Amino acid sequence: LPVICCADCIQHDVVAAATCSWNFTPSPGWSKEESLVLKLLLLRFGIGAWGAIQATGLLPGKLVQQLSSATQRLLGQQSTAGAHCVPQGNHAMTWYNYKVIAKDTAGNSSTGAQATVTTLQATDTTAPSAPTGLSTGLSLDSFATAYYVNIKWTPSTDAGGIKKYDIFKNGVYVGSSTTASYKDYDLKPDSYYSYQVQAIDNSNNKSSLSSSTTFVGRCFLWFCWKG
Repeated sequence: LPVICCADCIQHDVVAAATCSWNFTPSPGWSKEESLVLKLLLLRFGIGAWGAIQATGLLPGKLVQQLSSATQRLLGQQSTAGAHCVPQGNHAMTWYNYKVIAKDTAGNSSTGAQATVTTLQATDTTAPSAPTGLSTGLSLDSFATAYYVNIKWTPSTDAGGIKKYDIFKNGVYVGSSTTASYKDYDLKPDSYYSYQVQAIDNSNNKSSLSSSTTFVGRCFLWFCWKG
């Protein structure tokens, strides 16, 4: 009866990972202590995070190829692994090593065959929610030298995080903000302005434009007020 074993014991659940069978027979050029350190670093950072592992300085002189080879030796040469080692869903950019062995009715096992698969980076295609609750107010800067329209809104939500907000004035892009507010100093006497805001997430997905909010300014010489 074929038995499917997964050699990838590095999961987000560290408790389950700690009970898996690891092969600590050192790779050429590796000590047993270094293999143990590599295991702990893999549990901390995950497979493929070679830059982060190197940056710890705990395995000085180890190149990416050496880290990868030693990782395959740690995980890929196990003859058995418990069912808890089988990945429950594949994580993006994760290395999985699968091994299949045949076992007869007398309990004899074949040497097995292995295959290694690296999952692709997950693609975020979900747009963030549109900003809401836009409001405008007229303010004077801290030096009392210039007026500006202070635009505020309720932040958008997105699983991957918001990178910035683009601000549109009368339908024309005028600037960006990384916070839920924006100051517009470009005011003209007796002018009507309509503002909208669009959220952009860390994968560059754009939300729909917010509902517009209007501002009517009145100015005489240097003094301005909201009309």
